[in-house]
Amino acid sequence: SPDGSRIAFSAPIGDPTLGRYGIAVANLDGTGFDLLTAPPYADFSPTWSPDGSQIAFIRDRESNLDSRTCCVLRVMDADGSNRMTVPGTIGAANPAWSPVADEIAYDTAEGLFVTNIDGTNQRSIAPSGRTQPAWSPDGGEIAFVRDAGSEHRIVVATAAGTATDVWYSTSLTLESPTWDRDGHAISFVRHNGEGYLGRTATAVWTVDRAEVAKRLFVADSQIVHLARYTRRGPACDF
Repeated sequence: SPDGSRIAFSAPIGDPTLGRYGIAVANLDGTGFDLLTAPPYADFSPTWSPDGSQIAFIRDRESNLDSRTCCVLRVMDADGSNRMTVPGTIGAANPAWSPVADEIAYDTAEGLFVTNIDGTNQRSIAPSGRTQPAWSPDGGEIAFVRDAGSEHRIVVATAAGTATDVWYSTSLTLESPTWDRDGHAISFVRHNGEGYLGRTATAVWTVDRAEVAKRLFVADSQIVHLARYTRRGPACDF
């Protein structure tokens, strides 16, 4: 959460092998667990609004793995009340709140989009093959991963979708582009393989606006998602 007091995540409901998940929150010490949603199938990818008052998430309505129709973008208050589906977001994944407005970026099989939470002012940012949008701290740019055949890229577009710039490219898999607090660099996960279990050589890298990239660290376990928390200083960024 923006104030650093809680974490939102997708938690199993009942038998975890059945694949039914809801959005939950808990305090940083593990206390205060609260399951906010209990869908027929699954809710996932929770993300806090800039003021911490709301949580956006993705609901799988069909459980048929058809990314074009199964999922929609939803928003609720941080206590789980006032849930609503954002109109016009069928096929949505990977929601990301704008830091300066009530807008959410998300990706679909058709590309990257931005919308107000009431479904107005929807616009296309980039065409298909782009995923995992991440807003810059000032809200003027959106970074994302571009998969182009065997080449994978970290790309930055204007929030209006009028221009794009490739910051980094590799033959390895890239995930979780994450801005630093000044908007000068983007961190990301880089690895071999596919999925959560098939990945090897997982490391966190960073690339700056001069397109200079370097490895930050390698974890003992396989990293599957990167998030940055900036209010405690550089010693606790991730």
